[in-house]
Amino acid sequence: MTAKEVKIREQLALCRGSRKSYFQELFKPLTYSEGIKEMYTLCDAHWLLAACLSNLATMKNQHEFIVMKLYRKEGATSCYLSYEDGNGTQIKRVDYYYTTFPLSDREHDNLRLPAITLYFQNDMLYLPSEN
Repeated sequence: MTAKEVKIREQLALCRGSRKSYFQELFKPLTYSEGIKEMYTLCDAHWLLAACLSNLATMKNQHEFIVMKLYRKEGATSCYLSYEDGNGTQIKRVDYYYTTFPLSDREHDNLRLPAITLYFQNDMLYLPSEN
């Protein structure tokens, strides 16, 4: 894990209980938290926010809770985003053949953990630490 990645993870871990929500005009009424704003700013990942919101706009009526997991192997320039129902069942997978996303997957107790996980519920996209 690079020093930049450690710093980003430390900053994102500080995001707790958002008081403010944001939206993008194109995806109203979907909103996102201060933690998501912090994530896309630190990771220069406006593309990830737009991708999530566009996919969530089509899924939100079929699923009350959605978990998004971005997987990127260390050093890889590609990644994929898995949309799950909260019980581990994949709803959709989107592959991205080029990314500069700075976070990579981690291993813990022989389990592969995603580079980042996001939650969506009640028309709000947020970080797990903000739950």
